[in-house]
Amino acid sequence: MKDTKLVFRDLEDSLNELKLSRKSPVNVRRQFGRFLTLTQQLTGMMRKECERLTGYKWGASEFGEWNSVTDLFKKLRRTDYHESPVVINVRESQHFLVNTYKDEFGEEYGGYLTFQVTWGLGDPFASDISSDLTPIFFGKNKESIEDIKPDIVDYEFILDPRTDEIKKALELACSDDVHVLSEKCFEILEKYYQFYQDRVKELMKRK
Repeated sequence: MKDTKLVFRDLEDSLNELKLSRKSPVNVRRQFGRFLTLTQQLTGMMRKECERLTGYKWGASEFGEWNSVTDLFKKLRRTDYHESPVVINVRESQHFLVNTYKDEFGEEYGGYLTFQVTWGLGDPFASDISSDLTPIFFGKNKESIEDIKPDIVDYEFILDPRTDEIKKALELACSDDVHVLSEKCFEILEKYYQFYQDRVKELMKRK
């Protein structure tokens, strides 16, 4: 197996592990860190492998589909390596069913009142999510507030923009969700990897 293929498979594996880690803060932090490192390692390995196989010096700039998401990851790597570690927070949404509706076919749909808060992970080594968000209820019977529980609770792991540069990059990427951004980044890197393979085959034919 070629070295570049091995790194790409590791990258794919880290994304899959990240997807499976939605309820474990420590695993999200570790797998995202691994994914971030491998995005850089992929190009580094391409440079070494391409020159060894073809004598040609590979450059990531040859690929023409880099976008705002991959630019964000580039900035995150630089910040993580040289300034401060990437910090991940949690955005929690609590959805309370307040009404139900029926469409013309008799299908029922819920109408929800949603409350949202962003909080720090606290213990970055925690294996479970522990929420400090108290259910909020606007009603007449205030004594029963402790008995009111949300019907649905959603968690998103989001990047904390610790610098103005990262804040701007997140705005351009149109998301701060770790899972969403990683999947979008991988989509481009998968195309990049295929582009590299095709280019190496072409160069080897010229030897």
